[in-house]
Amino acid sequence: MLLNKKIVVLAGALLLLVPIVTFLSNTNLPQILVEDIFLIIISQLTILISIIIANSIFHKLFLKKFLKIEIFLLINFFTIYLLFFFKNIKNLFYSFENFHFLFDEIFTLFIYGFIYFLLIRFNKKYINFLSRFLLIYISAVLFISFLNMFNFQFNGEKNSLSSSDFDNVSANSNQTNIFLIILDGMINLEPAKKLKIIENKNKIINSLNKNNYTHKEDFFSNYNTSYLSIASLLQSSYPATEDSKKYYNRNKFFPSFILNEKRENTFFKVLKKTKKQFFWVGNEWFFCRENLYINCLSEDPVYKKISRLKLFYSDSIFIYFLSFYSPQIPQKGALNFLINPNLKLDNTNQNGNIFLIHALSPHPPFIFNQDCKIKDKINDTPIDEEIKYYSFAYNCLLEIINNFTRKIEKNNANNMFFVMGDHGWAFDKSIMDKVNLDPKEIRFKPFFSYNIPPKCKNIPSPNSIVNILRFALICDGNKDIKYLKDFKFKSFYEDDLNYGKVYLKN
Repeated sequence: MLLNKKIVVLAGALLLLVPIVTFLSNTNLPQILVEDIFLIIISQLTILISIIIANSIFHKLFLKKFLKIEIFLLINFFTIYLLFFFKNIKNLFYSFENFHFLFDEIFTLFIYGFIYFLLIRFNKKYINFLSRFLLIYISAVLFISFLNMFNFQFNGEKNSLSSSDFDNVSANSNQTNIFLIILDGMINLEPAKKLKIIENKNKIINSLNKNNYTHKEDFFSNYNTSYLSIASLLQSSYPATEDSKKYYNRNKFFPSFILNEKRENTFFKVLKKTKKQFFWVGNEWFFCRENLYINCLSEDPVYKKISRLKLFYSDSIFIYFLSFYSPQIPQKGALNFLINPNLKLDNTNQNGNIFLIHALSPHPPFIFNQDCKIKDKINDTPIDEEIKYYSFAYNCLLEIINNFTRKIEKNNANNMFFVMGDHGWAFDKSIMDKVNLDPKEIRFKPFFSYNIPPKCKNIPSPNSIVNILRFALICDGNKDIKYLKDFKFKSFYEDDLNYGKVYLKN
């Protein structure tokens, strides 16, 4: 098979298209805007053009007599594509970090260098095989990926989560604002005490009480995964049960379900009937996306674009360059909003608002130092130091929440605050065993504290996340709403063979 320059360039373009198509999987597609896709395409085209120009110059100066340009380009396109799996390969050697903290990176680069040497050295023998392999590989990956995207569009049952409980819900004119503050992966105080994440549990409870918070110890999340747990919070129902059909993507769950304003669900029903506006502050995992029901509070548009690229290049070697030339720590989004709540509650909406503030911390990456100052640089945290940096974030967030509440209450006292982890957090099994904590069980024990008006003090508090919004609406004057029975469901992420099903926990 004779190589042609135009065919090689086309193959290179298609090869760099593969990461884009695979990235737009069932998980990512519903969470990405068209502008983000264009940004990623432009980025890949920039890499493609840069490779062609740089390789052409280098080949003309040094390799013209030894190697054909089309062969040189094909080898480099293939090598660049392999660099998209840099972190996946690096993680295979994570245990060797004990020798040197850069051992895994250095050894991975050595492997790439060795592969590149073999391709250059034996190009005459294997280049035709490589070209045929790439042709078959590109065709297969693109075909499967497009099928998956088609599956996202047309597979999946109609969302039937609307609840008759909300048929009679109504608006009022008392201007009550509901703040749903999610601190991702924040465990409850008792397990935090056992793990020595906090020093004095009673001191923290007293501090919360001074800011009119009630801490609830016997509280649990209904799911052990974020996408289902937050969906249960907003939908006030169980988005997946053991009787549900197997799902293949997250398009019915958080955050995808609130991005599709055409899909009927209980949360949109609540917004329409209560006439409340919904404001969302996201994070580097997922920023706010405006639509008919969603209003976005201040988030840096430049950082949002950088974060999209970081997400796309997260497993590739290019993430190191992005991290070097871009802000390492996002003092944006939910965390920045909690620290500096530039919010004017001027009661323009007489029915009040619902705020979803989703901070990624204390979930890794760990961004706080012990003095609660945000670190200048993010580094991978060794397993034996995870608890230390989790503890820093945990205690800092408690203080941030207290300060946030005081600032908001200073402007408007008619508010409800619900501060929660979307799920708990498990550390290395050896650490959990020392304090007799079950890693699987701890995922269902998130932090939960609430601050409500005195008129609502006699209303029974919720025992799990699925009933939080119901509790808020009852407090807001909708007395006919009933609590759902509290269940725990074990769920999974995409890397687990059980993904797509949930199982009832006893």
